[in-house]
Amino acid sequence: MTVDPSEIERTGRIIYCAREVEAALRRLGATGTGLGELSSSVRKLLPESMMRDIHHLTAIRNQAAHEAGGAASPPDMISFEAMCGHLLRGLNDLGQAQRKHLERHSPKPPEQEELEAWTREFRSRMRIAACIPMLNWPFFTVLIFSGLWHSLKYWCALILQLLALPLFYGGQRYEEPIYWAAGAGLALGAWVWGILLLTAQKPRPAWWNCLPVVNGFRLAFEALRRMSWSRWLVGLIGLALDIWAVVEVFRFSWRNFAVGMGIAYVIGLAAVVIWGRIPKPEDAPEK
Repeated sequence: MTVDPSEIERTGRIIYCAREVEAALRRLGATGTGLGELSSSVRKLLPESMMRDIHHLTAIRNQAAHEAGGAASPPDMISFEAMCGHLLRGLNDLGQAQRKHLERHSPKPPEQEELEAWTREFRSRMRIAACIPMLNWPFFTVLIFSGLWHSLKYWCALILQLLALPLFYGGQRYEEPIYWAAGAGLALGAWVWGILLLTAQKPRPAWWNCLPVVNGFRLAFEALRRMSWSRWLVGLIGLALDIWAVVEVFRFSWRNFAVGMGIAYVIGLAAVVIWGRIPKPEDAPEK
């Protein structure tokens, strides 16, 4: 009896697809030993079209595994594998939706509930502070921080690289090896950090973005691109007006004090109305 190698290969591909679907069903919480039992245990979660595909897959898998010459012909394998791919994507989407639902409705630990309660209280107080003249500077400070949130790590890596330049200058001017060693260590650490930040992106940037100097320019570009400019500018302008008004008090220029505080007060009210609440740092969309 001669065995067709192509038939063995097709049978193996069919069984492999069936096992992948079984694994996806178990990740959904299915119980049982075969595709039929697994799909029946989570039938309430699966749409009818998906159940039909699973029944069709079960029939083909049983035919390929238990009947001689039962593997599908090559033209059928193309549509069969396409159906399995579509079925796996649907099951994975269901699994992600189920995990998000469980995370959203699962009981939170006391520490997390306490932190969330503190955060809500802080946000409400910041909203109130934005509506009080001379006390709205914390609101503007949070706005500035919110605008910088997604770009902070890029700014930090870039600033560390720039801080190495004065050390190199000190080593050149005073001819002290300690300056060169400190500058080289700081520059190397900041450069490695920049490489890690860029390679963690999806899609990864071109390799030449990891070169020294070029890496710094790319970090500056990423930091500027990820900033929430509207919140950062509103917070910066409001805080600058508050500081200017306080300085004018020491100059006994009450008119300038009133103008600065008045404009900052209007900006704070407008920010609360536009955004509806004190913005969280993670509210700023990451690009």
